Amino acid sequence: MSERAEDLFTLVSKVLQDVQLTDQKRFKQFVSQSRARMENRLRGSGHGIAAARMDAKLNVAGWVSEKMGGVSYLEFLRDLEERVDKNWPEISSSLEEIRKTLISKNGCLINLTADGKNLVNSEKHVSKFLDMLPNSSPVGSAAWSARLPPTNEAIVVPTQVNYVGKAANLFQTGYQLKGSAYVISKYISNTWLWDRVRVSGGAYGGFCDFDTHSGVFSYLSYRDPNLLKTLDVYDATSDFLRELEMDDDALTKAIIGTIGDVDAYQLPDAKGYSSIHLTTGTSLMEVLLIIGETLRELFFFFIENFTVVSSAV
Repeated sequence: MSERAEDLFTLVSKVLQDVQLTDQKRFKQFVSQSRARMENRLRGSGHGIAAARMDAKLNVAGWVSEKMGGVSYLEFLRDLEERVDKNWPEISSSLEEIRKTLISKNGCLINLTADGKNLVNSEKHVSKFLDMLPNSSPVGSAAWSARLPPTNEAIVVPTQVNYVGKAANLFQTGYQLKGSAYVISKYISNTWLWDRVRVSGGAYGGFCDFDTHSGVFSYLSYRDPNLLKTLDVYDATSDFLRELEMDDDALTKAIIGTIGDVDAYQLPDAKGYSSIHLTTGTSLMEVLLIIGETLRELFFFFIENFTVVSSAV
């Protein structure tokens, strides 16, 4: 495939720079399709919407993500769909401004995953591709401190089921990341929440997630006929852990299952995507080092009892 590398870079360059952003009818079609997809997601994947809203209340990265893929994004699309007809010249100008801001040789970072031969053969095409990019100055970084108000909320959607979420930032309470957090969150999902939210409660799913980058620990249910009852289950999780008794075999299985999730097999494209983070800053490198330490900690759980594990929550 190395003989097609030049065609690939030429095609990408044309897509980035030569596409005309002046077709009002076509652009409105894109906006309408995106709006329809978001509305369907709101009904069918409400747990993801709930998770995004909670993250947006607890950290800046969550706020940015919600703006680009949550309820706020749906509201933006609805407004944009109306403005396309009312003020197309302004929107077209904004699209071109966004392109000029994003596409620049300065500050460009390319991630290419291939075997050794193809990487060597592609180097000259990478340089040529960069030379075709405009040499405009990159936009300076800005400090964001925005978050959604930290209040409880209910979003009404046209379904007969609920997506119930509850979350908190554990790092803000002083908790420091340990390998036990991975084991605990997976065990809670597979036992306590499965039994109480899905089996007894009748929901299609119940689980929890711990974002070890931001510190946000979230409870979520999927297609849930209950609301307050599910919140009571979430609140009772700490009692479940305090009273839990596990034998060595069950603990070993929980640890092995967790390691399989944390250190999952990656295909070459996934390895390439992960590797790009190693070049994007010291702060992210520090996060990766912490995760590496937690992987090593997991193996020591074979000689620890679960009372110690649960105390880390």
